Amino acid sequence: MNNKVGFFCDETYTYSLANGQIGVLFEGYGEPDYNCNYKWTDGKIIKDYICASKGHLFDYSIAYKNHTKDSHPPFYTFLIHTICSFFPESFSKWYGFSLNLVLFILVQFLLFVISNKILKSTNYALLVCFVYGFSAGAIDSFVYIRMYPLLTLFCLLLLYLYCKCLDDKYSTYRFLSIIFIVFLGGLTQYHFYIFAFFLTLIFIIYLFFKRKIRAFWTLSLGAVLGVVSANLFSPYFFKHLINTPRGTEALNFQDRISPCLKSFSYIFSEFLGLNSKVCLLLTSIIIVIIISFAIYKFIKHIFNDNNYTELLLVSIFVFIYVSFLFITIDYNSMGIALYGRYLFSAFPLITMILVGAIAKTGKKILIFLLVILSMLSNCTMLDFYYPYTQENFSGVLELEKLIENNNLIVFCNSTGVIQALCPQLAKCDKIYINPLMDLKNL
Repeated sequence: MNNKVGFFCDETYTYSLANGQIGVLFEGYGEPDYNCNYKWTDGKIIKDYICASKGHLFDYSIAYKNHTKDSHPPFYTFLIHTICSFFPESFSKWYGFSLNLVLFILVQFLLFVISNKILKSTNYALLVCFVYGFSAGAIDSFVYIRMYPLLTLFCLLLLYLYCKCLDDKYSTYRFLSIIFIVFLGGLTQYHFYIFAFFLTLIFIIYLFFKRKIRAFWTLSLGAVLGVVSANLFSPYFFKHLINTPRGTEALNFQDRISPCLKSFSYIFSEFLGLNSKVCLLLTSIIIVIIISFAIYKFIKHIFNDNNYTELLLVSIFVFIYVSFLFITIDYNSMGIALYGRYLFSAFPLITMILVGAIAKTGKKILIFLLVILSMLSNCTMLDFYYPYTQENFSGVLELEKLIENNNLIVFCNSTGVIQALCPQLAKCDKIYINPLMDLKNL
Protein backbone atom coordinates (compact mmCIF):
# COMPACT_ATOMS: atom_id res chain seq x y z
CA MET A 1 0.00 0.00 0.00
CA ASN A 2 2.83 2.38 0.85
CA ASN A 3 4.49 1.79 -2.54
CA LYS A 4 1.31 2.52 -4.49
CA VAL A 5 1.42 5.94 -6.13
CA GLY A 6 -0.68 5.45 -9.27
CA PHE A 7 -4.33 4.55 -9.56
CA PHE A 8 -6.58 2.54 -11.81
CA CYS A 9 -9.44 4.69 -13.08
CA ASP A 10 -12.07 2.84 -11.04
CA GLU A 11 -10.19 3.61 -7.83
CA THR A 12 -10.36 7.37 -8.30
CA TYR A 13 -13.93 6.86 -9.49
CA THR A 14 -14.68 5.44 -6.04
CA TYR A 15 -13.75 8.83 -4.59
CA SER A 16 -15.76 10.61 -7.28
CA LEU A 17 -18.87 8.58 -6.51
CA ALA A 18 -18.44 9.19 -2.79
CA ASN A 19 -17.71 12.93 -2.88
CA GLY A 20 -18.40 14.40 -6.34
CA GLN A 21 -20.95 17.18 -6.04
CA ILE A 22 -21.25 17.78 -9.77
CA GLY A 23 -21.88 14.14 -10.70
CA VAL A 24 -20.26 12.76 -13.84
CA LEU A 25 -17.43 14.80 -15.39
CA PHE A 26 -16.07 12.54 -18.12
CA GLU A 27 -17.66 10.60 -20.97
CA GLY A 28 -17.56 6.86 -20.51
CA TYR A 29 -18.89 7.10 -16.94
CA GLY A 30 -22.41 8.03 -17.93
CA GLU A 31 -23.79 11.23 -19.43
CA PRO A 32 -21.54 14.06 -18.13
CA ASP A 33 -23.25 16.56 -15.83
CA TYR A 34 -20.41 18.96 -16.53
CA ASN A 35 -18.39 18.32 -19.67
CA CYS A 36 -14.70 19.24 -19.27
CA ASN A 37 -13.82 18.72 -22.93
CA TYR A 38 -12.59 21.54 -25.21
CA LYS A 39 -12.64 24.28 -22.58
CA TRP A 40 -10.59 25.55 -19.66
CA THR A 41 -11.70 23.93 -16.43
CA ASP A 42 -10.74 25.17 -12.98
CA GLY A 43 -8.69 22.67 -10.96
CA LYS A 44 -11.10 23.32 -8.07
CA ILE A 45 -13.80 21.49 -10.02
CA ILE A 46 -11.61 18.39 -10.26
CA LYS A 47 -10.79 18.72 -6.56
CA ASP A 48 -14.46 18.89 -5.61
CA TYR A 49 -14.99 15.87 -7.85
CA ILE A 50 -12.79 13.58 -5.73
CA CYS A 51 -12.62 15.31 -2.31
CA ALA A 52 -15.19 15.93 0.39
CA SER A 53 -16.06 19.63 0.39
CA LYS A 54 -16.53 21.57 3.61
CA GLY A 55 -20.09 22.45 2.71
CA HIS A 56 -21.02 18.81 2.06
CA LEU A 57 -19.43 16.81 4.87
CA PHE A 58 -21.29 13.59 5.75
CA ASP A 59 -23.71 14.38 2.94
CA TYR A 60 -24.66 10.84 1.87
CA SER A 61 -27.23 12.12 -0.61
CA ILE A 62 -24.27 12.92 -2.93
CA ALA A 63 -23.08 9.32 -3.05
CA TYR A 64 -26.64 8.02 -3.35
CA LYS A 65 -27.41 10.35 -6.26
CA ASN A 66 -24.14 9.52 -8.04
CA HIS A 67 -24.86 5.81 -7.84
CA THR A 68 -28.16 6.19 -9.64
CA LYS A 69 -26.02 6.79 -12.75
CA ASP A 70 -23.41 4.15 -11.92
CA SER A 71 -23.61 0.36 -12.24
CA HIS A 72 -23.11 -0.43 -8.54
CA PRO A 73 -25.04 0.06 -5.28
CA PRO A 74 -23.83 2.77 -2.85
CA PHE A 75 -22.89 1.30 0.56
CA TYR A 76 -19.10 1.11 0.06
CA THR A 77 -18.93 4.72 -1.09
CA PHE A 78 -21.00 5.73 1.96
CA LEU A 79 -18.11 4.43 4.06
CA ILE A 80 -15.49 6.14 1.86
CA HIS A 81 -17.40 9.42 2.08
CA THR A 82 -17.53 9.08 5.87
CA ILE A 83 -13.74 8.77 6.07
CA CYS A 84 -13.16 11.59 3.56
CA SER A 85 -15.49 13.87 5.54
CA PHE A 86 -13.03 13.82 8.44
CA PHE A 87 -10.38 15.20 6.06
CA PRO A 88 -12.19 17.80 3.89
CA GLU A 89 -10.64 19.36 0.80
CA SER A 90 -7.93 16.66 0.61
CA PHE A 91 -7.24 13.43 -1.25
CA SER A 92 -5.24 10.48 0.02
CA LYS A 93 -4.94 6.83 -0.90
CA TRP A 94 -4.98 6.10 2.83
CA TYR A 95 -8.64 7.08 3.13
CA GLY A 96 -9.46 4.00 1.08
CA PHE A 97 -6.60 1.87 2.42
CA SER A 98 -7.53 2.52 6.06
CA LEU A 99 -10.93 0.97 5.37
CA ASN A 100 -9.34 -1.90 3.44
CA LEU A 101 -6.93 -2.63 6.31
CA VAL A 102 -9.82 -2.92 8.76
CA LEU A 103 -11.69 -5.13 6.31
CA PHE A 104 -8.61 -7.34 5.84
CA ILE A 105 -8.38 -7.92 9.59
CA LEU A 106 -12.10 -8.70 9.82
CA VAL A 107 -11.95 -11.05 6.82
CA GLN A 108 -8.98 -12.94 8.28
CA PHE A 109 -10.68 -13.23 11.68
CA LEU A 110 -13.92 -14.42 10.13
CA LEU A 111 -12.10 -16.82 7.80
CA PHE A 112 -10.38 -18.33 10.84
CA VAL A 113 -13.70 -18.78 12.68
CA ILE A 114 -15.39 -20.38 9.67
CA SER A 115 -12.41 -22.62 8.87
CA ASN A 116 -12.13 -23.70 12.50
CA LYS A 117 -15.81 -24.67 12.49
CA ILE A 118 -15.74 -26.46 9.14
CA LEU A 119 -12.31 -28.13 9.32
CA LYS A 120 -12.58 -28.92 13.07
CA SER A 121 -8.98 -27.86 13.62
CA THR A 122 -7.40 -24.65 14.92
CA ASN A 123 -4.10 -25.44 13.19
CA TYR A 124 -5.74 -25.96 9.81
CA ALA A 125 -7.82 -22.80 10.31
CA LEU A 126 -4.61 -20.84 10.93
CA LEU A 127 -3.11 -22.43 7.83
CA VAL A 128 -6.09 -21.25 5.76
CA CYS A 129 -5.53 -17.68 7.00
CA PHE A 130 -1.79 -17.93 6.31
CA VAL A 131 -2.23 -19.23 2.77
CA TYR A 132 -4.96 -16.73 1.92
CA GLY A 133 -3.21 -13.79 3.58
CA PHE A 134 -0.04 -14.29 1.54
CA SER A 135 -1.83 -15.05 -1.70
CA ALA A 136 -1.82 -12.75 -4.71
CA GLY A 137 -5.63 -12.84 -4.62
CA ALA A 138 -5.78 -11.32 -1.14
CA ILE A 139 -3.10 -8.70 -1.82
CA ASP A 140 -4.71 -7.80 -5.14
CA SER A 141 -8.04 -7.37 -3.40
CA PHE A 142 -6.90 -5.17 -0.55
CA VAL A 143 -4.56 -2.85 -2.49
CA TYR A 144 -7.46 -2.07 -4.81
CA ILE A 145 -9.61 0.80 -3.54
CA ARG A 146 -12.95 -0.62 -4.53
CA MET A 147 -15.84 -2.43 -2.85
CA TYR A 148 -14.52 -5.99 -3.24
CA PRO A 149 -12.96 -6.36 0.25
CA LEU A 150 -16.29 -5.31 1.76
CA LEU A 151 -18.07 -7.75 -0.56
CA THR A 152 -15.75 -10.54 0.62
CA LEU A 153 -16.57 -9.73 4.25
CA PHE A 154 -20.33 -9.91 3.71
CA CYS A 155 -20.02 -13.13 1.70
CA LEU A 156 -18.10 -14.77 4.56
CA LEU A 157 -20.56 -13.42 7.13
CA LEU A 158 -23.45 -14.96 5.20
CA LEU A 159 -21.67 -18.31 4.99
CA TYR A 160 -20.96 -18.21 8.73
CA LEU A 161 -24.63 -17.55 9.55
CA TYR A 162 -25.73 -20.36 7.23
CA CYS A 163 -23.30 -22.80 8.85
CA LYS A 164 -24.71 -21.83 12.26
CA CYS A 165 -28.19 -22.63 10.97
CA LEU A 166 -27.31 -26.28 10.28
CA ASP A 167 -28.00 -27.20 13.91
CA ASP A 168 -31.70 -26.40 13.19
CA LYS A 169 -32.08 -24.36 16.39
CA TYR A 170 -34.22 -21.32 15.63
CA SER A 171 -32.80 -17.99 16.67
CA THR A 172 -34.54 -14.66 16.08
CA TYR A 173 -31.14 -12.96 16.30
CA ARG A 174 -29.75 -15.22 13.56
CA PHE A 175 -32.82 -14.66 11.37
CA LEU A 176 -32.51 -10.88 11.68
CA SER A 177 -28.75 -11.13 11.10
CA ILE A 178 -29.32 -12.92 7.77
CA ILE A 179 -31.73 -10.19 6.67
CA PHE A 180 -29.24 -7.49 7.71
CA ILE A 181 -26.21 -9.08 6.00
CA VAL A 182 -28.12 -9.73 2.75
CA PHE A 183 -29.37 -6.13 2.93
CA LEU A 184 -25.85 -4.69 3.30
CA GLY A 185 -24.30 -7.17 0.85
CA GLY A 186 -26.86 -6.28 -1.79
CA LEU A 187 -26.04 -2.59 -1.28
CA THR A 188 -22.31 -3.26 -1.66
CA GLN A 189 -22.03 -5.08 -5.00
CA TYR A 190 -24.59 -6.78 -7.24
CA HIS A 191 -22.43 -9.90 -7.49
CA PHE A 192 -23.39 -10.49 -3.87
CA TYR A 193 -26.83 -11.54 -5.15
CA ILE A 194 -25.21 -14.27 -7.25
CA PHE A 195 -23.18 -15.43 -4.26
CA ALA A 196 -26.19 -15.35 -1.92
CA PHE A 197 -28.51 -17.04 -4.42
CA PHE A 198 -26.39 -20.13 -5.04
CA LEU A 199 -25.25 -20.38 -1.42
CA THR A 200 -28.84 -20.16 -0.20
CA LEU A 201 -30.04 -22.64 -2.83
CA ILE A 202 -27.46 -25.29 -1.88
CA PHE A 203 -28.05 -24.92 1.86
CA ILE A 204 -31.85 -24.98 1.69
CA ILE A 205 -31.78 -28.07 -0.56
CA TYR A 206 -29.59 -29.80 2.02
CA LEU A 207 -31.80 -28.62 4.92
CA PHE A 208 -34.97 -29.69 3.11
CA PHE A 209 -33.77 -33.24 2.53
CA LYS A 210 -32.44 -33.41 6.09
CA ARG A 211 -35.88 -32.21 7.27
CA LYS A 212 -34.43 -29.32 9.23
CA ILE A 213 -37.49 -27.19 8.60
CA ARG A 214 -36.81 -24.34 11.02
CA ALA A 215 -33.38 -23.71 9.53
CA PHE A 216 -34.87 -24.06 6.04
CA TRP A 217 -37.33 -21.24 6.65
CA THR A 218 -34.77 -19.12 8.51
CA LEU A 219 -32.47 -19.14 5.50
CA SER A 220 -35.19 -18.84 2.87
CA LEU A 221 -37.21 -16.02 4.41
CA GLY A 222 -34.14 -14.20 5.72
CA ALA A 223 -32.52 -14.09 2.29
CA VAL A 224 -35.72 -12.98 0.54
CA LEU A 225 -36.45 -10.21 3.06
CA GLY A 226 -32.85 -9.02 2.81
CA VAL A 227 -33.06 -8.72 -0.98
CA VAL A 228 -36.43 -6.94 -0.79
CA SER A 229 -35.21 -4.44 1.82
CA ALA A 230 -32.02 -3.69 -0.17
CA ASN A 231 -34.02 -2.97 -3.32
CA LEU A 232 -36.47 -0.79 -1.43
CA PHE A 233 -33.56 1.30 -0.18
CA SER A 234 -31.85 1.48 -3.59
CA PRO A 235 -34.39 0.52 -6.29
CA TYR A 236 -31.97 0.73 -9.21
CA PHE A 237 -30.98 -2.92 -9.59
CA PHE A 238 -33.01 -3.63 -12.74
CA LYS A 239 -32.11 -0.25 -14.25
CA HIS A 240 -28.41 -1.02 -13.79
CA LEU A 241 -28.88 -4.55 -15.07
CA ILE A 242 -30.42 -3.37 -18.32
CA ASN A 243 -28.68 -0.03 -18.97
CA THR A 244 -25.07 -0.44 -17.80
CA PRO A 245 -22.11 -2.23 -19.46
CA ARG A 246 -21.68 -4.75 -16.61
CA GLY A 247 -25.39 -5.52 -16.58
CA THR A 248 -25.77 -6.07 -20.32
CA GLU A 249 -22.57 -8.10 -20.27
CA ALA A 250 -24.11 -10.46 -17.69
CA LEU A 251 -27.38 -10.71 -19.61
CA ASN A 252 -25.54 -11.65 -22.81
CA PHE A 253 -23.88 -14.71 -21.31
CA GLN A 254 -25.75 -16.93 -23.76
CA ASP A 255 -23.58 -15.47 -26.53
CA ARG A 256 -20.57 -17.12 -24.90
CA ILE A 257 -22.02 -20.55 -24.16
CA SER A 258 -24.51 -21.03 -26.98
CA PRO A 259 -21.92 -22.01 -29.67
CA CYS A 260 -20.78 -24.94 -27.52
CA LEU A 261 -24.31 -26.05 -26.70
CA LYS A 262 -25.45 -25.70 -30.30
CA SER A 263 -22.64 -27.97 -31.46
CA PHE A 264 -23.80 -30.76 -29.15
CA SER A 265 -27.49 -30.19 -29.86
CA TYR A 266 -26.83 -30.55 -33.60
CA ILE A 267 -25.71 -34.15 -32.98
CA PHE A 268 -28.99 -34.92 -31.18
CA SER A 269 -31.07 -33.29 -33.91
CA GLU A 270 -29.33 -35.40 -36.56
CA PHE A 271 -29.78 -38.70 -34.71
CA LEU A 272 -33.19 -38.10 -33.12
CA GLY A 273 -34.79 -35.84 -35.69
CA LEU A 274 -36.07 -33.47 -33.01
CA ASN A 275 -36.61 -29.73 -33.14
CA SER A 276 -33.36 -27.75 -32.67
CA LYS A 277 -34.68 -25.85 -29.66
CA VAL A 278 -35.77 -29.09 -28.00
CA CYS A 279 -32.31 -30.55 -28.64
CA LEU A 280 -30.66 -27.43 -27.19
CA LEU A 281 -32.73 -27.82 -24.00
CA LEU A 282 -32.00 -31.57 -23.88
CA THR A 283 -28.27 -30.92 -24.29
CA SER A 284 -28.28 -28.39 -21.48
CA ILE A 285 -30.08 -30.79 -19.14
CA ILE A 286 -27.72 -33.67 -19.93
CA ILE A 287 -24.64 -31.51 -19.38
CA VAL A 288 -25.96 -30.28 -16.03
CA ILE A 289 -26.75 -33.86 -14.93
CA ILE A 290 -23.32 -35.15 -15.96
CA ILE A 291 -21.47 -32.31 -14.26
CA SER A 292 -23.59 -32.56 -11.10
CA PHE A 293 -23.08 -36.33 -10.86
CA ALA A 294 -19.33 -35.98 -11.43
CA ILE A 295 -19.06 -33.32 -8.71
CA TYR A 296 -21.11 -35.43 -6.31
CA LYS A 297 -19.02 -38.56 -6.83
CA PHE A 298 -15.73 -36.71 -6.65
CA ILE A 299 -16.54 -34.78 -3.50
CA LYS A 300 -18.17 -37.78 -1.84
CA HIS A 301 -14.99 -39.75 -2.49
CA ILE A 302 -12.84 -37.05 -0.87
CA PHE A 303 -15.14 -35.95 1.95
CA ASN A 304 -17.00 -39.15 2.78
CA ASP A 305 -17.29 -38.14 6.41
CA ASN A 306 -20.10 -36.51 8.40
CA ASN A 307 -17.56 -34.10 9.87
CA TYR A 308 -17.06 -32.64 6.42
CA THR A 309 -20.69 -31.94 5.51
CA GLU A 310 -20.19 -28.18 5.57
CA LEU A 311 -17.01 -28.44 3.49
CA LEU A 312 -18.92 -30.58 0.99
CA LEU A 313 -21.63 -27.92 0.69
CA VAL A 314 -19.06 -25.12 0.34
CA SER A 315 -17.14 -27.07 -2.30
CA ILE A 316 -20.25 -27.60 -4.43
CA PHE A 317 -21.19 -23.96 -3.99
CA VAL A 318 -17.76 -22.62 -5.02
CA PHE A 319 -17.71 -24.76 -8.16
CA ILE A 320 -21.18 -23.55 -9.23
CA TYR A 321 -20.51 -19.93 -8.25
CA VAL A 322 -17.17 -19.66 -10.07
CA SER A 323 -18.57 -21.49 -13.12
CA PHE A 324 -21.47 -19.05 -13.28
CA LEU A 325 -19.08 -16.09 -13.08
CA PHE A 326 -17.07 -17.52 -15.94
CA ILE A 327 -20.07 -17.53 -18.25
CA THR A 328 -21.49 -14.15 -17.17
CA ILE A 329 -18.23 -12.18 -17.41
CA ASP A 330 -16.90 -11.28 -20.83
CA TYR A 331 -13.15 -11.71 -20.38
CA ASN A 332 -12.45 -10.86 -24.01
CA SER A 333 -13.63 -7.26 -23.78
CA MET A 334 -11.05 -5.95 -21.29
CA GLY A 335 -8.82 -8.88 -20.32
CA ILE A 336 -8.85 -11.60 -17.69
CA ALA A 337 -6.71 -9.62 -15.24
CA LEU A 338 -9.24 -6.82 -14.99
CA TYR A 339 -12.14 -9.18 -14.38
CA GLY A 340 -10.27 -11.22 -11.79
CA ARG A 341 -11.73 -8.80 -9.23
CA TYR A 342 -15.08 -10.60 -9.49
CA LEU A 343 -13.43 -13.72 -8.09
CA PHE A 344 -11.97 -11.97 -5.03
CA SER A 345 -14.84 -13.10 -2.79
CA ALA A 346 -14.28 -16.74 -3.76
CA PHE A 347 -10.54 -16.84 -3.00
CA PRO A 348 -10.89 -17.37 0.78
CA LEU A 349 -13.26 -20.30 0.24
CA ILE A 350 -11.05 -21.84 -2.46
CA THR A 351 -8.16 -21.67 0.02
CA MET A 352 -10.25 -23.37 2.70
CA ILE A 353 -11.27 -26.16 0.32
CA LEU A 354 -7.66 -26.70 -0.73
CA VAL A 355 -6.47 -26.95 2.89
CA GLY A 356 -9.44 -29.19 3.73
CA ALA A 357 -8.57 -31.57 0.90
CA ILE A 358 -4.96 -31.73 2.10
CA ALA A 359 -6.12 -32.26 5.68
CA LYS A 360 -8.24 -35.18 4.53
CA THR A 361 -5.23 -36.87 2.94
CA GLY A 362 -3.23 -36.51 6.16
CA LYS A 363 0.05 -36.03 4.26
CA LYS A 364 2.09 -33.36 6.04
CA ILE A 365 4.47 -32.97 3.10
CA LEU A 366 1.59 -31.42 1.15
CA ILE A 367 1.03 -28.90 3.94
CA PHE A 368 4.73 -27.99 3.86
CA LEU A 369 4.65 -27.51 0.09
CA LEU A 370 1.50 -25.40 0.36
CA VAL A 371 3.15 -23.09 2.89
CA ILE A 372 6.25 -22.70 0.68
CA LEU A 373 4.09 -22.05 -2.38
CA SER A 374 2.11 -19.40 -0.50
CA MET A 375 5.25 -17.55 0.55
CA LEU A 376 6.66 -17.69 -2.97
CA SER A 377 3.42 -16.43 -4.53
CA ASN A 378 3.80 -13.18 -2.62
CA CYS A 379 7.24 -12.66 -4.18
CA THR A 380 6.56 -13.77 -7.73
CA MET A 381 2.94 -12.78 -8.41
CA LEU A 382 2.18 -11.19 -11.76
CA ASP A 383 -1.09 -9.32 -11.30
CA PHE A 384 -2.94 -6.27 -12.51
CA TYR A 385 -3.44 -3.85 -9.63
CA TYR A 386 -0.15 -3.93 -7.76
CA PRO A 387 2.19 -2.45 -10.44
CA TYR A 388 1.13 1.12 -9.55
CA THR A 389 4.42 1.61 -7.68
CA GLN A 390 6.92 4.45 -7.46
CA GLU A 391 9.25 2.67 -9.89
CA ASN A 392 6.60 2.14 -12.55
CA PHE A 393 4.88 5.51 -12.08
CA SER A 394 7.88 7.81 -11.71
CA GLY A 395 6.53 9.77 -14.68
CA VAL A 396 3.29 10.48 -12.84
CA LEU A 397 5.23 11.77 -9.83
CA GLU A 398 7.27 14.07 -12.07
CA LEU A 399 4.08 15.29 -13.75
CA GLU A 400 2.57 16.07 -10.35
CA LYS A 401 5.51 18.33 -9.46
CA LEU A 402 5.39 20.16 -12.81
CA ILE A 403 1.67 20.88 -13.02
CA GLU A 404 0.96 21.97 -9.44
CA ASN A 405 -0.59 25.48 -9.50
CA ASN A 406 0.06 25.72 -13.27
CA ASN A 407 -2.14 25.44 -16.37
CA LEU A 408 -2.21 22.14 -18.22
CA ILE A 409 -3.34 21.10 -21.70
CA VAL A 410 -4.18 17.40 -21.97
CA PHE A 411 -4.29 15.39 -25.20
CA CYS A 412 -5.65 11.91 -24.57
CA ASN A 413 -7.84 9.32 -26.28
CA SER A 414 -8.95 7.61 -23.05
CA THR A 415 -11.28 9.12 -20.45
CA GLY A 416 -10.16 6.33 -18.13
CA VAL A 417 -6.65 7.82 -18.06
CA ILE A 418 -8.06 11.27 -17.28
CA GLN A 419 -10.16 9.78 -14.48
CA ALA A 420 -7.12 7.96 -13.07
CA LEU A 421 -5.07 11.18 -13.04
CA CYS A 422 -7.67 13.25 -11.16
CA PRO A 423 -5.53 13.43 -7.97
CA GLN A 424 -2.79 15.13 -10.04
CA LEU A 425 -5.16 17.26 -12.15
CA ALA A 426 -6.83 18.59 -8.98
CA LYS A 427 -3.56 20.40 -8.17
CA CYS A 428 -3.60 22.38 -11.43
CA ASP A 429 -4.80 25.95 -11.69
CA LYS A 430 -6.65 25.26 -14.95
CA ILE A 431 -6.93 22.26 -17.29
CA TYR A 432 -7.83 22.09 -20.98
CA ILE A 433 -8.79 18.55 -22.11
CA ASN A 434 -8.65 17.64 -25.80
CA PRO A 435 -10.05 14.08 -26.08
CA LEU A 436 -8.41 12.94 -29.32
CA MET A 437 -9.81 9.70 -30.69
CA ASP A 438 -6.59 9.04 -32.60
CA LEU A 439 -3.29 10.29 -31.20
CA LYS A 440 -1.67 9.93 -34.63
CA ASN A 441 -3.51 13.11 -35.68
CA LEU A 442 -1.68 15.07 -32.98
